[in-house]
Amino acid sequence: MQEAQQLAHSKSPNDSAVGELRQPQQNGQPGTANPDAENGHHLHHPHHRLATYTHPWQHHVFQGRPVPQHIHEGSVKYQGFFWRNGRPLHITGVEGVDENGQPFHWNHRRHRKGRLQHHEIDRKDRPKFQWWDWLWLWKYQHPTKTAISWWIAWTFFWGSALFTFGSAGSLSHKVFDDGTHRGSEFDWLIGYPNVFAACFFFYPGVWLLVVENANTDIEMRRHNWEAEGRQGKKPGYRILWPVKIDNMLWWAALLMFIGATGFNISNMALVLLGDVPLDLSTSQEEWWIFFSITFGASCFVVASIPFCMDGTHSWWRGYFPLTMREVKSLPFWINAWQLWGSIGFLISGAAQYDLNITWPNNVIQLIFGSLIGSIWFWLNGYGLYLELANPHID
Repeated sequence: MQEAQQLAHSKSPNDSAVGELRQPQQNGQPGTANPDAENGHHLHHPHHRLATYTHPWQHHVFQGRPVPQHIHEGSVKYQGFFWRNGRPLHITGVEGVDENGQPFHWNHRRHRKGRLQHHEIDRKDRPKFQWWDWLWLWKYQHPTKTAISWWIAWTFFWGSALFTFGSAGSLSHKVFDDGTHRGSEFDWLIGYPNVFAACFFFYPGVWLLVVENANTDIEMRRHNWEAEGRQGKKPGYRILWPVKIDNMLWWAALLMFIGATGFNISNMALVLLGDVPLDLSTSQEEWWIFFSITFGASCFVVASIPFCMDGTHSWWRGYFPLTMREVKSLPFWINAWQLWGSIGFLISGAAQYDLNITWPNNVIQLIFGSLIGSIWFWLNGYGLYLELANPHID
């Protein structure tokens, strides 16, 4: 607390974006908005004025009140990346004190997932950890932000389960035949689970990840709309545009979506090759199957790095736990499992370029590539479930 109070009175050139006080207009007459309404839907009253904001952290912390003068003067600690004009373009965390001297600690991932912020958690009376509460899906369909996060977890969890099933089937001679990339009568145990996982689970799941990161400011935009007298159309959820240039996770999610397209092409080609059968030349096989899955996995690996950075506020941490705090952090493991799973898929794709691979070596790349990669992503999906069911945990 003493450190937070000292922060309130210190000055540094870290912040130039501030909340601005507005007098709302409604039908040409001065009006005001009630800051106590939920989800940014404020009712108009004649004796209140609302501040407008330039970043979601300001709206979350001050909830309609003007940003205090000491914040204007830079008495706030930022965490993030790509610094410009004294603050990061992509903000991952903000620490400071409000106008009443109360400390606040805003975290981007917690905000994105609709979880409690650090300063909102009761450290003395924490609820019991919920392992299976996420199964009651109806509890997580409101608000929309929570529903999107729940469905992302659902697609990753069950999609990874199908990938794991298909990868395990690949380890059998009876299923994968002789390891020459030509299937047996049981090869549908590989192809069809993988196609369903890629096309009907991961593909929509990654698209929802794009939508989630395109709308991290939805509450702020609706609040500003209220504060400015409901002028124009009420802000709604963005499906893709405009580009969220200040959110590196939007770019990462978009790259994952492009990579998921590669997975779809590869898995559909594998099914056609095994079941039609499609007589592909070596060159066609390399492009339609091996290149597309390697390209998709490469996109996933590159895209997973910003998620690790966002969770740890660091360029180089987040890839493997180095402290006990990271070992105990569920969000840390969620991001790490996503990265590790992507690396596993990359191994399984790149290794197939060796057309003369022996069966023992094929088993090794299957185990350490697609199988373990699928298990990492399954843990990632389960972790996303647990994160939603336990909004208080670190």
